[in-house]
Amino acid sequence: MVLKILSLVFTISLAFGFTAPNQVKTVSFDAGGVIQRVNQNYSDNPKIPHSEFRIPNLQGEFLIDTSTAPRNQYNPAIAFDGTNYFVVWEDDRNDSGDIYGARVDQNGNILDPGGIPISTAPERQLHPKIAFDGTNYLVVWDDFREGRECYGARVNQQGVVIDTAGIKISSGGLIAYPNVAFGDTYYLVIWTYAAGVRVNQQGLIIDTAYIIIDHAGVGGTPPPSICFGATNYFVVWRSGGYVGRWYYFLIGGIVTQQGIVLNGNIRIQWFTNFPIAYPSVTFDGTNYFVFWTDARNGERNCDIYGARISPIGIVLDPTGIPISTAVNSQGLPSVASNGTSCFVVWQDYRRNPNSSDIYGAIVNQSGVVIASFPVSTQPGNQIAPALAHGSGDEFLIVYSGWTDSINHQSVNNYRIWGKFSSSIGIEKENQKLKRQSGELFEIYPNPAKSFLTIRLPLSADRSKLNAQGYGLKIFDVSGKVIREIEMPSTCKDSEVKISLKGINPGIYFLKFGNQTKKFLVVR
Repeated sequence: MVLKILSLVFTISLAFGFTAPNQVKTVSFDAGGVIQRVNQNYSDNPKIPHSEFRIPNLQGEFLIDTSTAPRNQYNPAIAFDGTNYFVVWEDDRNDSGDIYGARVDQNGNILDPGGIPISTAPERQLHPKIAFDGTNYLVVWDDFREGRECYGARVNQQGVVIDTAGIKISSGGLIAYPNVAFGDTYYLVIWTYAAGVRVNQQGLIIDTAYIIIDHAGVGGTPPPSICFGATNYFVVWRSGGYVGRWYYFLIGGIVTQQGIVLNGNIRIQWFTNFPIAYPSVTFDGTNYFVFWTDARNGERNCDIYGARISPIGIVLDPTGIPISTAVNSQGLPSVASNGTSCFVVWQDYRRNPNSSDIYGAIVNQSGVVIASFPVSTQPGNQIAPALAHGSGDEFLIVYSGWTDSINHQSVNNYRIWGKFSSSIGIEKENQKLKRQSGELFEIYPNPAKSFLTIRLPLSADRSKLNAQGYGLKIFDVSGKVIREIEMPSTCKDSEVKISLKGINPGIYFLKFGNQTKKFLVVR
């Protein structure tokens, strides 16, 4: 199978149905919290009523790097240190791929708004990953300064790069797509072909020879994934072979903190005649949980599947669990866990086969999908999502999204965006929390074509709201009121549909009471 290498998001197979990002649909966004991208917070499954659907409370989207530095930012990764998140990414601002990062506090404040240069060495640095050891972070990446090798650097919680020249973690051969996890004592850094080494908290390489995790002997293709469970690391990678026709494998391996491979041939998916790729693994408090891109329903209709693996390497779901089987393709999953359930996000083409969104799902420890929902469906492409679990039920999701402008300055490139998700619970409880916090309404779809739906709390008294001056007003970007609408007091449900007839395509603001939401009209 021929894979076309795209510079945007790892190696994306065109046979999987993923296409190069469409840069036609763009929209301006302001940074600094003045005008943020507006999320849609509702179930994408029409068979399940909202009142029965468990979904996260997805908050507004925001830029991680609010500078107007030129060129693109790709492939974010993220970790949490107990106080702040640290987001790292591949950055082309210096006309050659470098590694940058920024800290984000739990209120969404960007502590390093211009970004922290982690590695600006000669040639390209790509595909960063990150882990936290209780004191410092270790960032690892693909490095081309002396061929293709794995480098890393420690960064402290104040955002200071400790290893400014980088740590050479591997040398010789094709070392690609590194990944990293921290155990109780050491980091385990892995790369393509299921090999790796341990690194201590002082940045020293512990192993004099590479740890060969692949005991099946079939080799690995990028990118591998890794997590730490209760006592051991779990590594998963994709491989393949040709025996009269192409076959594909998804293989796992258990590695102790002493660097001993207990099992390097755990057959998660074995001898499938359809492509499988891009695994992502976490530990859910009981089992390892692997998610991957799966083409069993057609190579241009890829889906997201998952499987649980016990701590001793028993595959509990040998045929896989369908996580998302929506139309068109879904791929490049990323997963994190709060210790009781998994939150998985992915790149999704269900709304447009040529333009990707970010969708997500919550999966419990029994392997049951208890929610599926859009994370970002803004104009332009959203690609390469990653996420980290923070405090309580909070997660921070990051991704690379097309951005037209920042603070009214033209950008026209991909930038790293973030979005918090918290308060996983019943949708009715989410509505209660919205009322308690004073949120009066939601709007969808956004972008909108012929109409816009306003969703009010079920308890809202429209006649009182109108009497108190809580009518709806639509403004254009100049601040001019172009339409005023009185809420119908006889409406029996919580939604009101507004016609957009006569309103030209563009950006508008809907004001209801003292709250304002932005929406986009398209034709």
